[in-house]
Amino acid sequence: MPNTKAKQGQSFLDLVLQQSGSFTDVISAALLNGRSLTDDIAINDSIAVSQISNQDQVNVFTNNKPATALGKQIEIAEGKGIGWMKIEETFIVG
Repeated sequence: MPNTKAKQGQSFLDLVLQQSGSFTDVISAALLNGRSLTDDIAINDSIAVSQISNQDQVNVFTNNKPATALGKQIEIAEGKGIGWMKIEETFIVG
């Protein structure tokens, strides 16, 4: 079975689901690849799976690439929102 290379922001679970079509294959994929389920995945790391459990799901990910951290970044205007407020200076409690 072909290995899929990780894109920015993907996790081990993402890659297993993308290749096998099911989360039930996560443990066998972890053993096959000598990885922990919580290991950090670097860009272009390859993950192999032992079987395809749900071909329809694999087809969905083949035709529609999974979402990664490459999406549009949200800009927060300076001086706005809770992250910028200071109690008793800009955030006054009644």
